[in-house]
Amino acid sequence: MTDQLVVDEGLVRGWMTSLRGERNGLLPGNLVDRWQSQLLVAVREATAPDSSLITGRFAVLDSYLTGVAAGIAAGLGTSPASDGGDSDPIILAAGLLAGSAAVQARPEVDRYEAIAAGSAAAAVVDAAADGASLATVVRAAGRAAAQVRLRTLVGLALGALSHSIDPDPQPLVDGHAYEVALLLEPSADEESTTIALDRVIDGLCLRRSWIPVDAGFRLLALTRQPGPFIETVWAFGRVRDLSITCAPDALPAD
Repeated sequence: MTDQLVVDEGLVRGWMTSLRGERNGLLPGNLVDRWQSQLLVAVREATAPDSSLITGRFAVLDSYLTGVAAGIAAGLGTSPASDGGDSDPIILAAGLLAGSAAVQARPEVDRYEAIAAGSAAAAVVDAAADGASLATVVRAAGRAAAQVRLRTLVGLALGALSHSIDPDPQPLVDGHAYEVALLLEPSADEESTTIALDRVIDGLCLRRSWIPVDAGFRLLALTRQPGPFIETVWAFGRVRDLSITCAPDALPAD
């Protein structure tokens, strides 16, 4: 699909249609209608959505999409009207940051939901800051959330957004191996971060090693998915001294 996208009614309707689809059949249609209405208000009028809350198993997704709508509304309210969609990646980033903040503010939120929302927001902000197109930013959000844990509600929502613009995405694995080296300054205590991150990146690495240093630890990894790997690591702290080297002969392709 073309990368010429804007944050508009078409994007919102495509996102919610995908979220409502058979592969996401656990979501009640009336809730998807509610979220679509909020997001459409945001793109039409740049006004804050209704702040009323729901309870139950979908409350976290309600908080997330309500926050996304408010962030998009705020972004549209300050964006130039004639920039031809150039600001749209930043507007979406503002929405996902607001959604992440809304999830973090919930008193008893599942930590994986919070990590998925934060990881997606970080990936989108980085991509938008680098001048990426809206389509690239959408894909980055979907990948980052999906790598945290299978079937989080936040990941399901962002997967639906990504699927709405890429019904048949290209595989993430290209057969080459990449050596990734970075310094991670954990946002939590070092031991718990190492354990949690090691579990999350297990399926993304061919091998990895940890080297403790004064600022945190250095992570050395061999992976065939450097993008999703780095996006996932970013959710656990500040990344510095990042290097990626193609090592196609390190291991044979599957």
